[in-house]
Amino acid sequence: MKAFHADLRLDELDWEDETFAIRSFLPPDRLEISMVQHGMISAPWAWAQEDRKYTIVDGFKRLGWARQKGMEQVPCLVFPAACSHKEVLVLRVEGKLFGPPLNPAEKAQIIAQLARAMPHQFISEHILPALRVPQRNEAVAGWCRLSEAGEDLLMAAASGEIAERTALELSTWSKEERAEILAVLKELRCSASIQMEVAERIKEIAMKEDRQRSAVLQQPEFQALLEEQRSTHRQKTEALRALLTRWRFPRLSAREEKFTRQWNSASLPRAIRLAPPPAFEGERWQLQVVFASPQELQALLEKAKDFAGSPLFESLLSARSPE
Repeated sequence: MKAFHADLRLDELDWEDETFAIRSFLPPDRLEISMVQHGMISAPWAWAQEDRKYTIVDGFKRLGWARQKGMEQVPCLVFPAACSHKEVLVLRVEGKLFGPPLNPAEKAQIIAQLARAMPHQFISEHILPALRVPQRNEAVAGWCRLSEAGEDLLMAAASGEIAERTALELSTWSKEERAEILAVLKELRCSASIQMEVAERIKEIAMKEDRQRSAVLQQPEFQALLEEQRSTHRQKTEALRALLTRWRFPRLSAREEKFTRQWNSASLPRAIRLAPPPAFEGERWQLQVVFASPQELQALLEKAKDFAGSPLFESLLSARSPE
């Protein structure tokens, strides 16, 4: 298969054929500035068709810019009609893999295009490692699903507003649910791990209560925290995380609140701290005492000893949550 260089007229290109389109979903500002200053540094790719038309393979933005500027023809690298779709697609993908780092939207489109045309073994052995994607069938299915999840989610993933893992999770949500959770996560501007925590909590609460995710997002208490004008996005994030945790684990949350309330009522020095077992499961508690001298330690231990014999301490150790 030998490609050749040729000057193609722009009216010879099939502008409606996006067979090889892999959109970045990012604004082309820097590319346009570069082309204004230096022209096209590399030639776009085209694939000759039997009807004397050409399918654009690579360089959609560059060719679109040339068309907008009123150019009649552009130097291109042309693949002959004898080339198969698979051959041209593999070269197109190879060109992307050895170019600038790919964003999640581009990765999703690449995997989806290959999944429709190539054997799974080829994708698993040659493409997924390069994209740092697990070599599992379900992983390929997830990325294919993301490629079809709508422009809003792909744009958010491409820009970094939504983390890659979160985007894959949200691709399983309905269109309406995605729109709602995207608005929430864009407002919070939280880290990748917290994005996943919020999404998973909402999904778990919906499953636990047998209702739609939208119903959780539309709860008045949730919306009130989200719309609080005096809170920063960090404060909103922490408030919503606490709310979702309380809804997801009501008994544990009630136990934690009871513990905090009773511990505060003990009025012990801040140098004494009591830590319950994880999730209040088990019988091993921890007492921490911070001191600067033997005399201070002795005084603190006396206070801790007095508290250990009090009814409040017995109540605090109780595993029973308030009704």
